Amino acid sequence: MTLQIAIIGTGFSPSGSTTPPVEIANIVTDNFKATLIETEYSEFPSTPEKRAIVEQAYLETGVRAAANGCDALYLNTMGDYGLSALRDQLSIPVIGAGETVVKTASCLADNFSIVTIWPENMSFIYSDLLATTNTSKQCHRISHLSENEDLNCLANETNFVTELRQCSLDSQRQLQQAIKDLIRDGSRCIITGCTCMAPAAITLKQDSVPLLEPMTLGYHFCEFWLSSASSTTPPFQAFTETLRSQQKQS
Repeated sequence: MTLQIAIIGTGFSPSGSTTPPVEIANIVTDNFKATLIETEYSEFPSTPEKRAIVEQAYLETGVRAAANGCDALYLNTMGDYGLSALRDQLSIPVIGAGETVVKTASCLADNFSIVTIWPENMSFIYSDLLATTNTSKQCHRISHLSENEDLNCLANETNFVTELRQCSLDSQRQLQQAIKDLIRDGSRCIITGCTCMAPAAITLKQDSVPLLEPMTLGYHFCEFWLSSASSTTPPFQAFTETLRSQQKQS
């Protein structure tokens, strides 16, 4: 039997397609099918007010996807928009990339840091996530790769986000340097703080501490949860044990 996973969020901009982001499409395993379900309206969550609009859009889209018969819902965004409301309304598993990555990090190490493409004035997204997941005390630092005024350039065809997604040399160097600085400062685990960073993040090699990319990690956990729903072991604990086992073998 093939299990259907509905994905909300491309990790970047609307695609007009039902094909999931390539980073997810490349890791879908046998007996699973991942389908992108896009929201009917969108807003960039640059403020708490705009985030509320995105929350409602994700909620409506998730309810629609569940009504169409998916077995699980995956919110492919660090902000986990609509996660609590969807869990309240739906009986199927609802997995958020943000919750998955910070809870996994908290199991893997005694502290973690987040390096994000977004500027400091969007830090409310991370504050909310950490508070919701009770991981605020374990977050060592948040490193922002852009400045507040950089958001004014997002409408341009080429901007700081597209450069990172295209793995430009300068953006890759900036990301790698930020990670080195966090490790030097005592970070025991590093999280890339937006699913839009996936193209750059999955190319990085980091052996000294775990480096977690939320888009693919969250999807892996979604499949893991559906495959082990009968397990009595807490899912994040079991998932982390699986990751540790894989790291030892690699």
